[in-house]
Amino acid sequence: MAFRGRQEDEWFREPEFEEHADVRGEMQIRQISVSVIQAINRVQCRKVIDSAGNCSPTDVFILLPEGVAGEAVLHAIEMEMPHIRTKDWGFVLDESLKQKSKIRKGSAHEALLAYMQNQSPGEYAVAKIKSDLDLSDSLWKESVAKALRVADHPLTKDLATIKVNYIAGRGRGAKSRMVKL
Repeated sequence: MAFRGRQEDEWFREPEFEEHADVRGEMQIRQISVSVIQAINRVQCRKVIDSAGNCSPTDVFILLPEGVAGEAVLHAIEMEMPHIRTKDWGFVLDESLKQKSKIRKGSAHEALLAYMQNQSPGEYAVAKIKSDLDLSDSLWKESVAKALRVADHPLTKDLATIKVNYIAGRGRGAKSRMVKL
C-alpha cells in the first residue's frame, strides 16, 4: 500500500484491499500472530542444546480468541513453527464466573415461555400466539423466531423442558406453529 502513495479518507470507509475483505482486521490478526510467535520463541525452545540444532521441549499455554481470529493466529504459528505440536486445552478461568444464559424478565421470550407453560398439549399457530401476547411481526421475527432456530438458546432449551417444539413454516404462505406434547 505504501507504493500506491497517499490514500484518501474514503479508504478508511472501504476496508477492502486486494483479496482481503477487511484489510485492517487482517493487519490486526497478523500483528497478534507476530507477537505470539515472538513470545513463544523467547522461551527455551530457541536455545540450541545439541549439534543437530534441537531445542529443549517447551510447554506453552495460550488462550486464543474464538472464531476466525483464533484460527488465523494458530495457523500462523503452525506455519512459522512447522514441527510444533498443538492440543486443545479445556481451560475455564473460573467456573463461578461462567454465567448461565437466562431469559430476561419482561421480555417476549419470558412471555412466550409462560404462555406455553399454561397451555395444554396440542398445536398452536404462531399467528394466534402473537395475537394473544400482543407481539409485533418484527419483534417475533427478529427476536423470538431467531432464538427458536438456535438449539442451545435459553428459550429453546426452556421450551424443550416443558416439551414444546417450534415448527417453522416453509415457503410462501406457510404457517409456523408451536407444538406441545
